[in-house]
Amino acid sequence: MPDQTVIVPVPDNALLPALLGPADQLLRLIEAAFPDTDILLRGNEFTINGPAAGEAGRLIEEQISLLRTGHLPTPASLAQSIDIVRAGERPSEVLAHEVLKSARGRSVRPKSAGRSATSTPSPATP
Repeated sequence: MPDQTVIVPVPDNALLPALLGPADQLLRLIEAAFPDTDILLRGNEFTINGPAAGEAGRLIEEQISLLRTGHLPTPASLAQSIDIVRAGERPSEVLAHEVLKSARGRSVRPKSAGRSATSTPSPATP
């Protein structure tokens, strides 16, 4: 796959600390997920260059979208987002989709795109 360059602006500088994580931990996870791709942050703009620049750019855009809706990224949620982007889905749609509420009132959300589709329950076997 030929190298490409993608530029992703961060619309609000206040999002950067949560987007990068403590000591840039989340940025390091993104870089590790796309080892042949260079990710450079200068000011409020990511410049991504390499064979997976498109995927890495979509991932960062999706993380920004999730942050804007109040979903703070964690290493675990970022790993899920990476898998979802690689599957060609949008983490902002999958992870924000509330399937049901638990008995304690907490939202239950799918962990992958396949789990977000509503399905017919299978009949119980005796």
